[in-house]
Amino acid sequence: RVARACDQCRHRKSRCDSEQPACTPCRSAGRSCSYRTGGQHRGLQAGYVRSL
Repeated sequence: RVARACDQCRHRKSRCDSEQPACTPCRSAGRSCSYRTGGQHRGLQAGYVRSL
């Protein structure tokens, strides 16, 4: 299991091998392979912990 699938594999819900610069499924299909940097972690709201 890979830590992060590329955007195309994530959208298609297919298995990604996270190869760089392009994963195997994208390379064989001729698609552009891109990885979204970062990500927004929702986490806890600021006042939630204080209210406990």
